[in-house]
Amino acid sequence: MTRLENELVTRLKTDLSHLSATALIDYLFEHDMLCYRQIESEAVYRQFRALREAGWAKCRAMGEVAHHFGCSYEKVRAIIYSQIRKTENGTED
Repeated sequence: MTRLENELVTRLKTDLSHLSATALIDYLFEHDMLCYRQIESEAVYRQFRALREAGWAKCRAMGEVAHHFGCSYEKVRAIIYSQIRKTENGTED
């Protein structure tokens, strides 16, 4: 881990250990320490992959994910194809 990552872990363990998981996440979002878009993209892609692995067709799976997360099909489609490009290019985090 980097020094910054170690500092974050130390801070979380000492200063913020009294917070519940939900309160901790709220704190991290409020202080711009978490990237909402990245978390959203990962959740959408994870749900999509689960449906695909369960045998759902690609377009139907994207529609179901959009419904599940309350967003547009186009947003889900953009996230999915972006994740696929990252995977194909070997840049997946």
